[in-house]
Amino acid sequence: MSKYLAYISTPGGSIKRSSLEVLSHVAQIAKRDGAECVAVVANSAGETIANDLARYGAAHVLVANDPIYDSIASEPLTDLLANIVQSDSPTFMAFASTEGVKDFLGALAIKSGASAIPDVSSFDVDGGKITALRPVMAAKTLARTVAAAGPVLVSVRSGSYDVVESPAQSMVKTVSFSSTPTDRKTIREVVTATAGTVDLSEASVVVSAGRGVRD
Repeated sequence: MSKYLAYISTPGGSIKRSSLEVLSHVAQIAKRDGAECVAVVANSAGETIANDLARYGAAHVLVANDPIYDSIASEPLTDLLANIVQSDSPTFMAFASTEGVKDFLGALAIKSGASAIPDVSSFDVDGGKITALRPVMAAKTLARTVAAAGPVLVSVRSGSYDVVESPAQSMVKTVSFSSTPTDRKTIREVVTATAGTVDLSEASVVVSAGRGVRD
């Protein structure tokens, strides 16, 4: 059975809405194609997070619950995901196009020997190939991209799909992988947003008004 993987971003131990959008789409096309929808979680609270993913169609959840994956450093996560891609041989692995994913997607493609299609607005499986639409030229037009060689890594822009609940019987499996210690980059400080601001990429509805509205 083919495997379709969805990586779940969990900053601060909470699931990003954009990851649920991706998981919902992966679950829908997996059901259509008779494939297995597998969610991947790397977080010290992974087992608790995994319980929520069955609501969105994850038939299996791979959980790496080592606290090392809670850090901002991308190297341990890249090593883990490369190991999963190589061992599970999925048709594709889909990601929400977060800043964190943008940081490691290229390195993951090289380390796992995969193709990569970043920052797409839609994607599908067609005859064993991954087809995607990518906004280009400052989103003035869309480029149709096809990846014929698998596995394929594809990152999806926030808001491209709806979050759809499709409850499934989910099996949770704990995975462990020890990456080789190296002189890793160290994040010295993380500057968070001002209290009270809203991440528009996580909002279900965004309302804007022109200057004529005034006060």
